[in-house]
Amino acid sequence: MISKSLPVNWNKRLITCKLQGQARRSESRQYTRKAKLIRDGYHRLNLGTSRQRHRNFHQNFHNSTVISAPSTNAKDRGSNCQDTLLLFRKAVYHVRKSNTIPQQPHHSLGVPLNKMAPASSFTFSPSLSPFAITVEEHLAAHPEYEGIAAGALVFDSQNRLLIIQRASHDSMPNRWEVPGGACDLTDETILHGIAREVFEESGLRVTNLKHQLEPPYDHTVFLTSTKKLRICKYTFETEVERTEEVKLDPNEHQMYLWVSEEECRSHCVEKGGERVEIKFTHASQEGAILEGFRMRKVVGTNGA
Repeated sequence: MISKSLPVNWNKRLITCKLQGQARRSESRQYTRKAKLIRDGYHRLNLGTSRQRHRNFHQNFHNSTVISAPSTNAKDRGSNCQDTLLLFRKAVYHVRKSNTIPQQPHHSLGVPLNKMAPASSFTFSPSLSPFAITVEEHLAAHPEYEGIAAGALVFDSQNRLLIIQRASHDSMPNRWEVPGGACDLTDETILHGIAREVFEESGLRVTNLKHQLEPPYDHTVFLTSTKKLRICKYTFETEVERTEEVKLDPNEHQMYLWVSEEECRSHCVEKGGERVEIKFTHASQEGAILEGFRMRKVVGTNGA
């Protein structure tokens, strides 16, 4: 019988190999989990159906993520994983809302798809100067929020408010709201984000941002549909060039109305001999609308 002797330090070498294997498996699990999050995110948010969105998502996610050496501390690894989750959620949110590559507006892929750029020349009240900053700067000053949204109250010469009905195939189908949406990282300022959203959802060009609503309707905080992102929405009264040239995006909205305060309170309006029922997206949306009418009585239609 031929016997083979073991190395003198065989026990120490075996323990070392086991520890190294555990470290490699731990690192592999982290990257596997990150890849699964990205894959599940594509399917859940329909980000994988477009090559444009696919590129935008990766650009946003990898620009925001710093890959560092694996930590030997379990607490540090857990913290890094939580940071990755947060960055993933923010990347998905901004890519889905903007269709652009953050921090690279000069790139050819940074041009919004099928959108004409709204006029960037508009005025605003001095009271809105705190919003003449970027989304990133505002979020840095308010770490409790993970995104910024804005709503616009647009009135015509007859003191009627523009409301738009959400598409039947979208979330909260057939509900009514005012123009608005998420302010993007690529917007020059939050105020520019408001002007862009008004143009994209109604085709109207903002000429002046008058004022923000008074508390408690100056802002509302809500969670996204996945209940993961905390969004702060501000509401402003705005003026536009021509109120008669409303053009909706059929992918988002299917109908618009110019309504009076009484029609908003009664939740119905007569149009073309038919009765149209008005059901708002949220109670906070209805409250903001009624507050807008109240402020126009107090401040005046020409007040700043």
